[in-house]
Amino acid sequence: MLRHKLKRILQKSHILPTPKIQKSLSPRWLWLSKLEIRTILNIGSNEGQFALELRRQIPGSKIYAFEPLPGPFQKLNENFVNDPNFKAFPYALGKTEGITKMFLNEYSPSSSLLKLGDNHKKHFDFARKEYEIEVDIKKLDSVASNLEISNPLLITLDVQGFEMDVILGGLEIIKLADIIITEVSFTKLYDQQPLFSDIYNILTSLNFEYAGNFEQLTSPVNGEVLQADAIFVKKRIS
Repeated sequence: MLRHKLKRILQKSHILPTPKIQKSLSPRWLWLSKLEIRTILNIGSNEGQFALELRRQIPGSKIYAFEPLPGPFQKLNENFVNDPNFKAFPYALGKTEGITKMFLNEYSPSSSLLKLGDNHKKHFDFARKEYEIEVDIKKLDSVASNLEISNPLLITLDVQGFEMDVILGGLEIIKLADIIITEVSFTKLYDQQPLFSDIYNILTSLNFEYAGNFEQLTSPVNGEVLQADAIFVKKRIS
C-alpha cells in the first residue's frame, strides 16, 4: 500500500517512470502466498493498486474491495473487469451508517474522511488542496453479513487515518480475520486520527499480535518515518 503511494509520489515528481505490471511472484510476498488466503477485504482500494498486487500474489482468493470516490471506483472496476472473484462496493466504511462528508484531495490517494492536517501539507506539498464531497458510509459488520467469506481471511486497511472507525464498525468480522495489514501513522497527518499505539492497543485486545511492517513510508522532505503498513496476526491457541 505505502510502496504504491511512494511510487506515485515519485512519479508525480517525474523521478520514476510508470511501471509495467510484473507477473512474477515477489519473494517478499512468499510468506503470505503460502497461507492460502481464501478471502480478502481490501478497504480503501483507490484504483486497485494494492488489490492488483494481491491478485497477482494470491491468485485464488476472493477479493471484496471498498472505495467511495467515484473516479477511483470506476478505474478500480475497469482494472478487474474480467475477474469473476472480485467485487467492489462504492462506499466508505466506518462506525456509523448514512451519508457523510469526505475530503477529496487533489492527489486522490490522500483523500480521507478526516480533514488534512498541517503535517501532511508540510511533508507532501503536492497534496494540499481538498474539496468536500458526500459519500455513503456503512458498517463493515453490516456489509460482511451479506458476503461469502471463507478463512483464511486477510483484511487490508488503507483509509488515511480512519482506521479506528472502520475497526469499531467491524469488530465481529475483524475478530474472524487471520491477518490484518493496516496503515498506521507515527505522526498525525490528518485531524483527530489515531496513531500506531491506538491501533496496536485495539487489535492486540482483539487477540492479534503485531508481527512487523510490510513496508513503511518516509518523508520526502526530511526522511522521517511517517507511516507503515503494520501486520497483525491472529494469536493461535497452543
